[in-house]
Amino acid sequence: VAANALWTASVATRAFTVAVTARTGTRQSLHSFIGVDRALDHEVNLKTVAPGLPSASLGLAAVGAASTVGLATIRGSALKRSKARSMSNNARTLLHANPVATFETTMGSFKAEIYLDEMPITATNFIDLSKSGFYNGLHFHRVIPNFMAQFGCPNSKDPKSLRAGSGGPSDGTSFQVGGKEIAKFHGEFGCPNSKDPKSLRAGSGGPSDGTSFQVGGKEIVRKGGGNIPDEFTAKLTNAPGTLSMANTGRPNSGGSQFFINVADNNFLDFFNLQTPSKHPVFGKITEGFDVVKQITETRTDRKDRPMTPIQMKSITME
Repeated sequence: VAANALWTASVATRAFTVAVTARTGTRQSLHSFIGVDRALDHEVNLKTVAPGLPSASLGLAAVGAASTVGLATIRGSALKRSKARSMSNNARTLLHANPVATFETTMGSFKAEIYLDEMPITATNFIDLSKSGFYNGLHFHRVIPNFMAQFGCPNSKDPKSLRAGSGGPSDGTSFQVGGKEIAKFHGEFGCPNSKDPKSLRAGSGGPSDGTSFQVGGKEIVRKGGGNIPDEFTAKLTNAPGTLSMANTGRPNSGGSQFFINVADNNFLDFFNLQTPSKHPVFGKITEGFDVVKQITETRTDRKDRPMTPIQMKSITME
């Protein structure tokens, strides 16, 4: 009896674990169509202004058929797995924490986690542009309450420019995805002070601290208007607070522009087959979401451009 109970419990445990993992480990979106007509009308211009899961009940039923010995086995096994998962998650957090971007605007500051682990191309593109100062001094060129705030066009340095929303990075610029960054601290060979062969400081210098170089990885070259390849991999929904890539609706047409959702805009998900929109999420606000909401609620003109310009003073990476 005990052997049968343990076998039944083992089967039940596997079925229940698979069911629960499948149902709770999958990010799902609600296919709500409230306001879709208006949102889709706006979404066309997001960048350009010109030219069968396993049944949990089955697993529970099998558990119910097991004896007391079987149930004890399940509890012990589940506890061990829970501890193992907790240790694994903690290790991942400590060793592979995603970078955090701090946005300083004329309306306040906010922070966002950038999903480098799940969206390496899109996230690295954003990080590279941020570190180069590309975004500094630009303005939010399109904000819609209860929808989103769009930003990142280089033409928006002039907040009144009619071309704001149509630009991107320069063609031919590139960035490295993957590989390993090596930070330089103190060099011992090739001393820069030895340019003067008689210098008493020769042998005491090296590269500047904080400079770095990349080992391995893949180079991504921006082209076709400063655009990068579409990254339709991680199924991250356009939930409130998420950062999502803007594009023209054509394949591989995203560059530097992105928008911050302030509502559940799951109709923009690339994996939502009920709409044509394909906007991949690459980050989420962790602090200051109220600032972003205030930005979207500012008074605008007929083109959804803020009447009082809202400037991005800087974006820094941690």
